[in-house]
Amino acid sequence: MCERHHEVYKLKMDEALLIFHNELPYNISVYYTSDYCNKCLYQPLATVGNGLNISVVVSTQFTLTLRIAPVDGNSTLCGLSQTFEEAGHYSLWMRQPNLLNDVTCTLTVDRRPNNAYMPLLAAFLILASVAVFSASLPCILVATILVV
Repeated sequence: MCERHHEVYKLKMDEALLIFHNELPYNISVYYTSDYCNKCLYQPLATVGNGLNISVVVSTQFTLTLRIAPVDGNSTLCGLSQTFEEAGHYSLWMRQPNLLNDVTCTLTVDRRPNNAYMPLLAAFLILASVAVFSASLPCILVATILVV
């Protein structure tokens, strides 16, 4: 669950939160395609006004390729390909650091994703503990009988 700007996001399995921060002096459109889909066209994901932020929930099942473009143009400002991890919170910052037309896009991790292997590790440790205890139980019983 994520709380941003008085909105609550309940992330389900195979979902991550991605926040777009537009620090450019114009509106942008964000398009995406999944690397699972071969030769697919980019689909609109979000439109972000200048100086605004917008949050979207994205799938973590496959690598996503994002393309950032001005709303009134068809040129690509920047793009990236990323495999997001389950329950992670990410931010994509679009900035124009100088007066030139150079646009930088930076992806940051706001909240680390869940470790998907932690439940498996816990189950393994419990099973290993039970196995060690049951294997050593006859030795403990024999030792207590000999002492008595």
